Amino acid sequence: MKEKVKKHRSWLPAATSVASAALLCAALPQSAHAYGVTVTGDLNQTKATVPTLGYGVHTSVYDNNFTPTDLPGKLQAAGVKALRYPGGSYADVYHWQTNSGTAGSGAYINANDTFDNLMTKDAVPAGCGAIITVNYGSNAAGTGGGDPNEAAAWVDYANNTKHYGIKYWEIGNEIAGNGFYGSWWETDWHSPNNTSASRTGDSRLGPTAYGANTVQFINAMKAKDPTIKCGVSIVAPGAWPDNTSTPWNSNLLSQCGTKIDFVIIHWYPGGSDANALAASSTIAGLVSSVRSVINQYCGSNAPNVQILITETGAGSPTSNGAVQTLFNTDNYLTWFENGAQNVDYLEMHSGFLSEGVSGLADDTPGEGYYGCQLASDVARVGDTLCAASSNNSLLKAHVVNRTDNSIGVQLINDDPSNSATVTVNLSNGTFASSGTRHDFGKANFPSGSAWPSGGMTTSAVSGIGATSFTVTVPAYTASNFIIPKGSGGGGSNLIANGTYTIVGVQSGKAVDDPAGSTASGTQQEIWTINGGNNQKWKLTNLGSNVVELVNVQSGLALEVRGSSTSNGAVVDQAAYTGASNQKWTITQVSTGVYTLKNVNSGQLLDVIGGNTANGALLDQWPSNSGTNQQWKFQ
Repeated sequence: MKEKVKKHRSWLPAATSVASAALLCAALPQSAHAYGVTVTGDLNQTKATVPTLGYGVHTSVYDNNFTPTDLPGKLQAAGVKALRYPGGSYADVYHWQTNSGTAGSGAYINANDTFDNLMTKDAVPAGCGAIITVNYGSNAAGTGGGDPNEAAAWVDYANNTKHYGIKYWEIGNEIAGNGFYGSWWETDWHSPNNTSASRTGDSRLGPTAYGANTVQFINAMKAKDPTIKCGVSIVAPGAWPDNTSTPWNSNLLSQCGTKIDFVIIHWYPGGSDANALAASSTIAGLVSSVRSVINQYCGSNAPNVQILITETGAGSPTSNGAVQTLFNTDNYLTWFENGAQNVDYLEMHSGFLSEGVSGLADDTPGEGYYGCQLASDVARVGDTLCAASSNNSLLKAHVVNRTDNSIGVQLINDDPSNSATVTVNLSNGTFASSGTRHDFGKANFPSGSAWPSGGMTTSAVSGIGATSFTVTVPAYTASNFIIPKGSGGGGSNLIANGTYTIVGVQSGKAVDDPAGSTASGTQQEIWTINGGNNQKWKLTNLGSNVVELVNVQSGLALEVRGSSTSNGAVVDQAAYTGASNQKWTITQVSTGVYTLKNVNSGQLLDVIGGNTANGALLDQWPSNSGTNQQWKFQ
């Protein structure tokens, strides 16, 4: 059966909030030329840290390509860290234990799209978490509202039986669309009335009822796992239906504000291309209004209440696929800068990856995919987003203080016709004279298609000053600049002291102490990243980018066995002695990618034979430029 797509509702402030920006874009000169822009950033003015589950994508149980073997790798490459499930309005008719829809709903659910498949074939292999929306709207028979016990059983199974450790649980989807205010698209059988007219004003469907019922869900779910976080669906303060005689947010939060852990916003700006691209300028004001409502109605719990954007996209545009990409990369980073803990692009096989598109292989990356990849390329989980401003609204900027001892700058040119000559001035930080640049934009989309031709382009940038640089960004293009810290690289550490997972570029797997062994002489291997202490290494700089690496689990140092200088000598662990066979020189290959040369032998840390399987062993080998000799520190 053909995939179904839910009807989007946009919980937004009034359209006039971005009208002036849209008019500005509409008035652009038509001749192509470069316009000048100045961007300023301050590395000491931190705004937020990129959250662990920040980069999200929405998944749905009607997906007909739910578990292809190449999907986890595609998600990893895009930087995805969270999958929302089971899918928008479908969540309020979905019953997880039977992978079925509410009686009479007519919901198409693919038999392959089970919760366990989500976790074992998609999320876990991709290193993702999950955002789960429990069924508030209907019981299995369709004779009443959702059952808190069904939701509690899901928590119990996920976290106590399967140990998936899922933290974020939404209670219902867009419940304000249940007919109480006249518009009806969301299933909610807390009232049996089955026409829009009969549902309008029905107190069983109103925000007060939703808030009171939510408390029952929270109590039942947290009885199974008190560490989870539970959230409710709000709307933009002052927007429909919060601007009615029965405001949605205040009536809802007055009932459950002291119990919830987060609020949910769905955000689709829509309108023209220019309107969608300008809309991020309204996010700070929207968050401020949401925080005001939370402070008013959540009492002493208010500081604990987080914001999640569990559905988002540009909406109705576009005349060019680049608009969706530019919107998406800016959307992720702007919400993070304003405190959002999760942002989920809607949806995985609609604009993010292909499914059933004529002339394309399934899972071909699309406009949404590259927006996520651009954002996660410059600002990774744990990196710090800093204050940045531009003197032209058509050129957006994000500045990042990265944990790999580098600075990231993203420049987004929203002008469809004209390039921008951008001077970037940074305070409270210096950087090297050269770095790496990644570009993606209008040139990648032939004839305005949603499916680009080719991915990000990579190039070296040089001739940069210690605190400023000037570059040109083409029309409708996002450009990332990643530059090591320091005034030219002399003596500065490429990787700061700290604890890291060392990940192979070729395999995507971690340097691993097998089974957490504490025995000296244990040969080290690679293994799928699992967050264990046996995959964490304490790095200490010894000067001139020479480091020691000590395993957190075993307390033993990474070394070449017996101080051998032979090709293929074993890399194992032993008590740290300070000998040169336990010291490694870090050399940067490209942005975020390094080699580790043993000081004693002059040979590189290497995965034997380029093997990518779990348990592949490590040795030393002369440099051959292979990706099995290249590493990332995460």
